[in-house]
Amino acid sequence: MAWGFGWPEILIDFIGPGLKINSNLFTQYGYHVIPIFISSLVTAVIYLLGIAKSMVSDRKLLLFFLGIFFVGLLPVIFWPWHRFSYYLTVPLFGLVGSFVLCLSKLPKWLSVIGCASLFLTNIITINLLYRTYWAINRAKVSEDFVKIFKQQFPKIPKGSSICIINDPNY
Repeated sequence: MAWGFGWPEILIDFIGPGLKINSNLFTQYGYHVIPIFISSLVTAVIYLLGIAKSMVSDRKLLLFFLGIFFVGLLPVIFWPWHRFSYYLTVPLFGLVGSFVLCLSKLPKWLSVIGCASLFLTNIITINLLYRTYWAINRAKVSEDFVKIFKQQFPKIPKGSSICIINDPNY
């Protein structure tokens, strides 16, 4: 559920069994993680207030949306290695539907704060992932490698294949 509210995927490396948080998380990513936790807490409190109001007026619709979320997770929730946010594609529809329903039941100012805190969480997460996520940084590393390689080997015949095998200096 935390990923649905914008938490970064790297948290999985720092949260162990029993939801124990490894202190290295704050050492390495404290600048990003503390604001994420604070804005997520605000979002969660507002969401819970909305759930309380929706359970009174729109219980069936709320349960429908939450049902979509939990049923969508069933194929992967019990497999320990299936724990990444890209498994949330279908369940996210249910979570978003329940969030919108809950916000619609609250006063406008509280809904604005809920949306703003969710937006802030996602912006901070995107900024963190832009700096640290391996798939994004892989392109930067490849670009640096190609520059260094072209400097060391400026003339390679067209159509050549390059293979690095057992480099003793690596």
